[in-house]
Amino acid sequence: MDSVSNASVIKRINYSVKSVNDLAAQLEEDNSTEKELIIDYPTVYIINNQQMKEQMVYVGETTDINRRTKEHLDRDIKRASDEKWKTMRDSEMYIVGHPYFNKSLTLDIENKLMSYMLGVKDISKVLNKRRNVQKKIFYL
Repeated sequence: MDSVSNASVIKRINYSVKSVNDLAAQLEEDNSTEKELIIDYPTVYIINNQQMKEQMVYVGETTDINRRTKEHLDRDIKRASDEKWKTMRDSEMYIVGHPYFNKSLTLDIENKLMSYMLGVKDISKVLNKRRNVQKKIFYL
């Protein structure tokens, strides 16, 4: 990134592999520095479903949003014990990138966001069951 700003980049898209691919193509076409933050760097993402009776969210982090979205929609749905994943296909996904993000930081942010979401009364379920407790912090 030649011209680094300290601003976060947040993209809201439909929760689908096509939408992630379309976003990557759009950012590439715009020759945007946002492409690096969203497509090439570690990101944190929230999958939100408000169309159901109970509002569910999934909070995640990844170094490859294209791959991880495909995993969620293909592999994870097939092996998930929670059948509610199947209803998440009509959801929105918020992808958050920042120039300071690295793997260690995104793991911590994912963990904090899961904790915050559990405290929101309108959210009935946080689907990520992972805990990202780290013994050492590798950023300042």
